[in-house]
Amino acid sequence: MTAKRVVEQHHETFEGIRQSDAEGNEFWIARQLAKVLEYSEYRHFQPVIERAKESCRNSGHVVEDHFEDVLDMVDIGSGAKRQIADIRLSRYACYLIVQNGDPSKPVIANGQTYFALQTRRQELSDNETFARLSENDKRLAIRNELAEHNKHLAAAAKDAGVETPLFLCTVPLIVQGKTIGVINLADRSDPENFGDADLELLMAIANQLAVSIENAKLHELAITDGLTGLFIHRYFQIKLDDEMKAARRYDTPLSLIIFDIDHFKKFNDTFGHQQGDRVLKETARLVKESVRGTDLACRYGGEEFALILPHTTAEQAMIFAERLRKRIAANEMRCEETKMQVTISIGIAEFPRMASDKTSLIKKADQALYSCKNKGRNCVQIFSDDMA
Repeated sequence: MTAKRVVEQHHETFEGIRQSDAEGNEFWIARQLAKVLEYSEYRHFQPVIERAKESCRNSGHVVEDHFEDVLDMVDIGSGAKRQIADIRLSRYACYLIVQNGDPSKPVIANGQTYFALQTRRQELSDNETFARLSENDKRLAIRNELAEHNKHLAAAAKDAGVETPLFLCTVPLIVQGKTIGVINLADRSDPENFGDADLELLMAIANQLAVSIENAKLHELAITDGLTGLFIHRYFQIKLDDEMKAARRYDTPLSLIIFDIDHFKKFNDTFGHQQGDRVLKETARLVKESVRGTDLACRYGGEEFALILPHTTAEQAMIFAERLRKRIAANEMRCEETKMQVTISIGIAEFPRMASDKTSLIKKADQALYSCKNKGRNCVQIFSDDMA
């Protein structure tokens, strides 16, 4: 279906549910509009109505003139009916609802959705002054009016340094029927509005982009530890191989840090496993805030963590490790009124100066860690031959 047909179909459906009272005044019923706008349940539509009422109020209009509470009779089966609360909407109310609703539908418009422009255009169709304007002037008049309705949003955008677009093309990013985001194109390089060809091209791009984003999310889930948000052990092994190859190729040092939380079993036994998980998550947070963008932080297993530091000697890693140890020790954690003192012991080994392969590098960083344990914990040790 072409973009033009999508727009026409929405318009036909929207006008198809229009009703008139005894005086000939047109109106729409909120529950019917919710179905046209593809809300799966009316309760999801109600917050949109409330936002539209607020926009109406901010624009200086009387809310009750456009949103009238009514009771409708609906079929409940076997010929029986019951009363149900509903809202009778003016065309202007419909326009505000679409403005404040779900943006994840393909639309082309002057900075607004299709319904917002068309409903306001029809409101003005009987206005003689508006009728005498050229098409471009009509667009400008509507755009200026819509900007006034959105004055609070426009002010916030201005404060943030964002320029309100004249033309906007919006397409949803959809994967397996679920909207995961939108693409917004604001203003072409020429002064023209977006057309069918622009929308169809953007929809094709959106389909590919949505799949790529979803695949990236799945990949991240596959390599990330669910509790700590750090990389998992398998990914650590892969990346350590890669970083060691790069270090060998470019003749640069690489340091491996392995550390664990001192007396971690005590937290589980004393405070419970939930508090133990909290200790792990808080420690991981401090690690993520401390590492450089080029470093790799992983959960090695249990309460053990591993950090890969490219282009870093053991002595440089020692400076970083001491800073991390002190930060974790100074971080206050409490379980109710009891303070939980968390400390870590850290072992360091350097490639290729101290180890020529991955297995021995991990082993020597681990030996340095256990040397810390023998020295009373809460300290940092660089591997030395007397630890072997």
